[in-house]
Order: sequence, then C-alpha cells, then structure tokens
Amino acid sequence: MDPTPWRFEIEKFDRKGDFGLWKFKMMTQLEIQGLVSVLQKETSFESDITKLEEGVEVKKNLKKAERDLRVRSLFITCLSDVILRKIMNETTTLRMVKAFERDYQSKSLPNFMYLKKKFSCFRMEENKPMEENFYSSFLKLLADLASIKIYFSDEDQAIQLISGLPTAYEPLVHTIQYGTRKATLTVNEVITAAYSKEAEIKQKRLTTRGIHSKDLYSCTFHITQLRDLLSEFVEFEGNKVMIGKNSFCIVRGMGKITIDNKDGSSVTLSEVRYIPEMERNLISYGQLEQSGCSYNGRDYMVRFYKGGMEVLSGMYNN
Repeated sequence: MDPTPWRFEIEKFDRKGDFGLWKFKMMTQLEIQGLVSVLQKETSFESDITKLEEGVEVKKNLKKAERDLRVRSLFITCLSDVILRKIMNETTTLRMVKAFERDYQSKSLPNFMYLKKKFSCFRMEENKPMEENFYSSFLKLLADLASIKIYFSDEDQAIQLISGLPTAYEPLVHTIQYGTRKATLTVNEVITAAYSKEAEIKQKRLTTRGIHSKDLYSCTFHITQLRDLLSEFVEFEGNKVMIGKNSFCIVRGMGKITIDNKDGSSVTLSEVRYIPEMERNLISYGQLEQSGCSYNGRDYMVRFYKGGMEVLSGMYNN
C-alpha cells in the first residue's frame, strides 16, 4: 500500500461542467497520491495475469495492477452516470480516460474551427463583473484551446481581450490604442487597466443612478439592474415582479450592495434583487424599517437613521 492516505473530494463531472478544470483537479489529486504514472503508460490486466502464471515479475505486476485499479475507481466515482455508461467497459484507467477525452477534448476539424472562431469573436458580457468575464470565460476558452494544442502569444491574447471589452470601456480602449507609445501589450496590463476602469464605472453608477446622492425610490424590496454592484451574488430565476400595468420582470438573482455616503461612511443593503430590465435602482423603505431603521422627510428630502445615527439620505420620489 502507498503511505499516503487515499482521500479525495472532487465533484462529479457531467456534460455541463468545465472538463478542463475538472481534469486539472483530478490530475492534481493523482499527483498528491503519487499515482500519475498510471496514466503515462498502458497497463493491461490480461498481460499481467499471463505474466503471473508464467512466474515473471509477480510482485511488480501485482503492484501495478493494484495502483491502476485504485485510480480507475477514483475516476468512476467522479463521473456522472451518463458519461460512465460510455466508458464502463474499458479495462484500464488509461483507456477509460482516452475514451471520454475523445468526446470532450476532440482535435477534430469542426472543434478546431469552432474554438478558433470563438476566440477571434470573443466579447465580454456587459452585465458581468470583469473578474467573471476574464477568469470564467476568457481563461476557460484558452484552456479549451490548449487542450487541442492551440496556443496564442501573450500579446495576441491581450489584443483580443482589449477588442472584447464592453462598450462602457471604449475610452480605455482608445487610451491604450492611441495614448501610449508602447510597441507591445500584455494581458496583465489590459486586466489591470480594466479593473481600474471597472471601479470608476461602479462609482459613477452609484453616484448618478439613484443609489445615494440622487433619488430614493420606494418599493417592496431593494432592486438593482446592475449586476456588477452586487457582492455575495446568488443567481437564480425567481418570481415575476410587476413594474407597470400588465408589465412584469423576472428576478434573476440576489446579493448585497454597499453604498458609500458623502461623509465617508457606508451602509450595506442585503437581499437586493437583481432585475436587469429595471431602469433605476430602488430602495425599499419597508426592508430598511425591518432592519431597525427609522426615517423622516422634509422638503422632498428623506433621511434614514439607525441607533440614533443617520445612515442614508436622498431626494424623495414616489
């Protein structure tokens, strides 16, 4: 037996998951257990049995067969039933892995063309945070390309990234393209600049779209149409919300928003519903009261207090 205890915690892979990331986790687990060699050289139980009968390398073959069986068992427990049915008749781990790699890391011409076209047409989603666009979308695409031996230089990646920035980042694109005299561009430079621009856009939205310095609109619960303002975000498809006569929108998730006041203090709103179709951010007086706030209004100005201190204020609109 190997001295390292046999422990693992890897989610099952199904068709909807990220195969490249799942495979990376699996290979890491095998490296920890010292079992990666099982996937580097073909092992045949049949040939091992023949050798055992002939009295050749008995201990060596027993050890090899045992290690292959352990790795094969690990893969079986980490695959969904749909995928497992396709490869369950493969007799060794290496053959089993090669069988489902053919489905998910195919080097066929259609897959080659699809991934290259996806890279050349890459665009970030307007309502997604920069981090999610970069790490969950762009880097995943690069990993899928690498799995079929397609690689791009850092400069090519940087150019595609800046070309795929959302519309709100056009001033940044113009600055990088024409405002510098650099002959080269790196992915790190684009991402660093994009993060800074994202912070600027968030602050501008907070101060111009009714969160803390313009208008406070009353509603049943807090609502925002800006996904990138939400922290601890949970995506789901919720109930329909009426926004006008015979007009409905669907809640797409929920999270928290931190509001910065002019005096430097801040307040965090919980259970903020995300509804992309809304035209403005809405703050619920009822939810604030339930959290222990009180409020009063005068001269179309409303102020919220908690524990005797003002926590939020704004112009009143109904």
